[in-house]
Amino acid sequence: MILQALHELYLRRCADPDPAARLPPFGFEEKRIPFVIEIDANGKLVQIRDTREMVGGKKVGRAFLVPQGVKRAFGVAANLLWDTAEYALGVVCKSKPARVAEQHTAFVARIDKLPPQAREDAGVRAVRAFLADAPLEALQRHSHWEEIVRDNPIMSFQLLGDTELVCQRPAVV
Repeated sequence: MILQALHELYLRRCADPDPAARLPPFGFEEKRIPFVIEIDANGKLVQIRDTREMVGGKKVGRAFLVPQGVKRAFGVAANLLWDTAEYALGVVCKSKPARVAEQHTAFVARIDKLPPQAREDAGVRAVRAFLADAPLEALQRHSHWEEIVRDNPIMSFQLLGDTELVCQRPAVV
């Protein structure tokens, strides 16, 4: 009885019309992502989009619904198609180069572990092509690059023309 009531409460809260009171669906969480890497279908960098807005005198990234994040204390474990700049791009921000290489390898491996149907998704293929190309020169020319290296923000990917992140595409979720 109590579990059933809790389940019903959860379903009501997931369907709440008020976004501030709404709970994320099972297996997802809301995460503030300050920078979104926009890529074309071939995995070429289009832009790094700054999603931040001024809130109380501080820049805050827009909240996105993303697959539930992994729990990590000291180990290396990557999130699915979203993570810090060190994991997602393999760029050294705060950690040692060897650890960053391990983190980035884990990020790519996490994508490679997706089921074949998800790996064939246009967005996932574009992200893999982007990561394989390792376009650090193009990223370094971006106006927010110094800030990204300094802060190691959470980042994700979006396919040019899409309204959702790649991690939100139906084939991935």
